Amino acid sequence: TTLFRSNELWARVKNGAANNDDRAYALAIDASGTVYVTGQSHNGSNYDYLTVAYDSSGNELWARVKNGPSNADDRAVAVAVDASGTVYVTGQSSNGPNLDYLTVAYDSAGNELWARVKNGVENGEDLANALAVDATGVDRVEDTDTGNRPQFFFEQFEVGFATLQVFVDSAQLRPPQ
Repeated sequence: TTLFRSNELWARVKNGAANNDDRAYALAIDASGTVYVTGQSHNGSNYDYLTVAYDSSGNELWARVKNGPSNADDRAVAVAVDASGTVYVTGQSSNGPNLDYLTVAYDSAGNELWARVKNGVENGEDLANALAVDATGVDRVEDTDTGNRPQFFFEQFEVGFATLQVFVDSAQLRPPQ
């Protein structure tokens, strides 16, 4: 991880616990300058999510590994942080025959608050592509389900984990199922 303004401020290398293949895919910076980096780390058998927090000087604050429910390959591709310091990470998690997406929330100290796995409506390859957080702390995950037909899947987690789902398929809107 390298943080630049007009010149390099700091650079860090993170080697996962298995001393194997580790890759960063996304980063987010909060209002205090804490940098959150997420990606995947090979544990010797498969890949897991790896999320690392660094303070504004580049000192590691915490690192968390998340193994998906099937104990198979997992890859985090997006990270966002809300105003209260909650960190949201999303990506893909293998369930055996195909992929689902896995979203995890951590508090500012790196403690896991919750994790949710979502299998798309087509039961195909569900690939989380983006994550956004608004001022109220609601996060949104954008997903592509590559089952029988292309579609756009949008999921919103709110307080109490009520879910709003919007599907767009062939320019037609379908209500949540």
